[in-house]
Amino acid sequence: MPSKALVRSLSLSLLLLTTSWQALATDAPAAPAGAVSATAQATPQTSVPASAPSEAEPPATNAVKAFGQSIGQSISQSISRSAGALPARAEAILDRLGHYTENAQEIVKSGFAYMGVDYRRGGTSAETGFDCSGLVRRVFGDAFGVDLPHNARAISKEGTKISVKDLKPGDLVFFNTLRKTFSHVGIYVGNNLFLHAPSSGGGVRLDDLRERYWVKHFNGARRIETN
Repeated sequence: MPSKALVRSLSLSLLLLTTSWQALATDAPAAPAGAVSATAQATPQTSVPASAPSEAEPPATNAVKAFGQSIGQSISQSISRSAGALPARAEAILDRLGHYTENAQEIVKSGFAYMGVDYRRGGTSAETGFDCSGLVRRVFGDAFGVDLPHNARAISKEGTKISVKDLKPGDLVFFNTLRKTFSHVGIYVGNNLFLHAPSSGGGVRLDDLRERYWVKHFNGARRIETN
């Protein structure tokens, strides 16, 4: 039986593939003069039966869309059976994944594969559980082979310091949660959200940087070079 983390990772990879296929469908060549407009191509006319291909959409485009829908259904079923559906906030990030840099996509896919894994102090794997720095270390190791320290304060000395306004998906955010600076670390994933492994709350999850607790305890952000 494959692990939950493996199924999540495969599902997220398939989702990215689906996005690429759908992008190909919407990037179809412009129609010749006199043909239906591109806008009409994207929206089947109401007079056309649902079972029949629209004149504005060539068979190849319909085939690509059908393939994408089939893959999407398989992903949803796989996640539901093995790991439970991803939170709505995570789904919103995945919807925007195509707009991220390749490095950010790798970090998000790697990190979301561990969503819901239990917290464990000193933990470094999905099997045993993660603490905050163990999660960050594993995600960057999975995505790029980067070997970060297993300690939030030590990680805070890696990479380049950046301001909140310059945050991009894949950057690290640090907090004072143990009455010590840089005692907690998470991964920024966009939409003001960060992925982390808190000691309470049920395991690896997303939280909003704008929540009062995280604003009060925020210590700074760093960008890790992955090239």
